[in-house]
Parts: sequence; structure tokens; C-alpha cells
Amino acid sequence: MSDKMRGRLNSLLTDYYSKKYREDYFQDAVMRRFYRKLYFEIFRNLGTIEKAIGRFTEFRPAPEQMAALVMGTAQLLYMNDVPDYAAVNESVNLVGKNKRGFINAILRKIIANRDEILSASVERDNFPGWLAERWRRRYGNIAAEKIMAAYNQAPPLYALNTDDLSVAEVEEYDEEAENLYYMDKASAMVPTLAGKTDPAAVLDCCAAPGGKTLILGKRYPEAMIFAVEISPQRFEVLEKTVERFGLENVQPVNNDIMKLEGDEAFDLILLDAPCTAIGTMRKHPEIRWIRTERQIREKASVQRKMLIKTGALLAKKGRLIYSVCTTEPEETTDIVNAFLTENPNFRAVKPACPEEFIRGDYFVSDPSKSNCDGFFAAVMEKMK
Repeated sequence: MSDKMRGRLNSLLTDYYSKKYREDYFQDAVMRRFYRKLYFEIFRNLGTIEKAIGRFTEFRPAPEQMAALVMGTAQLLYMNDVPDYAAVNESVNLVGKNKRGFINAILRKIIANRDEILSASVERDNFPGWLAERWRRRYGNIAAEKIMAAYNQAPPLYALNTDDLSVAEVEEYDEEAENLYYMDKASAMVPTLAGKTDPAAVLDCCAAPGGKTLILGKRYPEAMIFAVEISPQRFEVLEKTVERFGLENVQPVNNDIMKLEGDEAFDLILLDAPCTAIGTMRKHPEIRWIRTERQIREKASVQRKMLIKTGALLAKKGRLIYSVCTTEPEETTDIVNAFLTENPNFRAVKPACPEEFIRGDYFVSDPSKSNCDGFFAAVMEKMK
């Protein structure tokens, strides 16, 4: 691993153990595959890694020492193509000279006990206790274990063909394929769930990075689509997506949807609401370690307000798609059921999708069953 890459990962992990976590998915071209693989192995197996380190330390190492130990242990346990001596030496060199003996000793013990450590590891170790227990209560022990196992697998790579809006699994990124957009299979289904509609005006809320916007633009070429994104940084990404695919019927708008005016102005609304993103843990394994149960409740409060706002913006006989990349009840069924109870002029409509994704009146994708991210969506029609 290059000094630059090693330094970046070490810095990120030091921040993590200093309670200053920041996202960094390491998209650099140089050493990208190795670097991202190490990143994913760390956060998919962090519970096992920390437990192994804890066996041989009498105290919690300082953040910079913990970062070096985690990087070394991840390579020793999960990256067979990295020689043991290389993993140890690189990790030792990340700390000051007075701590190198300590790091070396711990990693040597990891090597000596490697088989025992791996054989004792269970899926539950690699999820925070609150989340594992929540799933156990909700699904039962066996189903919860299957869900955790699914979320700890590397996800397949799906590509949207923008010529016919088909989605297929592909082996690797093709940077020269101008008609491909890479997004999860379940995510690509969301904009189509309203079924056969012929909207004149479409509102795409929280639209960045633009994958769902792209599908809406291609699916409804005669409609005027307003793609709204509040974040200036993410809005730039949205604009690039719209420009890249020549979506002339899409108008990107850098604004807060809560400030939009014009009641009953849109025939179709997609509210891809901000959420905890727990359903994307396969490609963002760090999420499990930085989310809290409190954040689920906080997101639900925001989602509820957004759904009420977009409901007011929807025209009579129009359809509203509410979606989130999580399946936690507070952000999904609880939100929609409460909205429908409080707004009797709305009714749930069966999503237009394969039966395997139907749960009652709603769309639900389960990584343990459908090999895609965990998504929830509801389609609602405004009757009057």
C-alpha cells in the first residue's frame, strides 16, 4: 500500500476512534481496489477485529494505536494475499517508535491465534448490539442471522442501461460505456413503482446523485421534471448527471422542498427521503458503526414532515412515491400508516413490481432474499 493511501486510512481510523468519524470511500484510481477492499474488510468485520485485539491488551489503546492495530489485524485475518510480515511492518510503522514494540507484539499474537479467532467469530459480533438485538426481536434469531450475513457480503454491481432502462448485474465498472449508470437494482425500481401514469409535471425530491432522476426523465419524456436537491455539493453531482445524459426535460433546482410553493402542482412526486441508510450497509459497511437508535427516531421526524409537505404539493388523482433505503419500521411503515390515517383522501396503491418485493401494500427489498440493498417504498394516490 502506498504511503499516501496508508496515511489516509490511518487518519480516518484515528478520527473514528477519537469519535470524529468522517466518510471517505477512497475512490482514488491509484491502489483503489486494494484500498477499498481493506476499508470494507475493516468495517464488515470490526467487531471480530476489536474482540481479537482486546484479547491481548489490558487497556484500550490510544486512537492512533488502535487504528494501526485494526489495519494490521484486518489484513492478517481477512486478506490472504497480503504476507503477514508486510501487514505487521506497515502497521508498526504507523506509530511512534516508543509504541512499535507494543503494536508488533499484539499483531504477532493475532497471527499465532488466527484460526481460533476466525472460528469463534459469529455474524452478531460484527453488528452493534442495539441493531442486532432490534433485528432479533423483530425477525427472530434465525432470520436475523440470515439478514446480518447478507448485509456482510460484498454487493453485486448493477448497471442501468439508459437506452431501455433495464438493470443487469455486471462484472466491473466500464468507464467508457456512455449508456450505463451504476445503481442498485432495488433503487432503480423505485421510480417505476407508480405504474402506468402519464404525468405532465413531476417532482423529484432529494434528487442527488440523480439515478432516480435519470429514470424519471427517460420514463416520462413528455413530462417536465423538477429535480430538487438542498445540498450545494450534491446538487453539483445532480447537475452533472442531468447534463451527462442529456435530460432536456429535467430542471435541477437547488432548494429545500419544505420551502416549495404551489399546492397540488404535480401529478407525480418521488420523495426519496433522507434516512439512516441502514439498507445500504453492504456497500457502506461503516454505517452500522456510526448510526444510533436515536438517529432512527430523528430521521423519522424529518420524514414525517416531508411526507406531509409533498402530499400538499400533489395534484388530485396524482401519485406519490415515498421511499427510503432502510427497512426499519419507524422510517417506513410507521410513517406511511400514520400519514394514511391522518389523510383519508389518500389511499395506498399496490406498487408496480414483481411479487417477491410486495409486503402487504408496500415495496420491500430484503438483501437476504433478493440480493440487493434494503429498500422500502409506498405508492399513494390522492383521491380528492
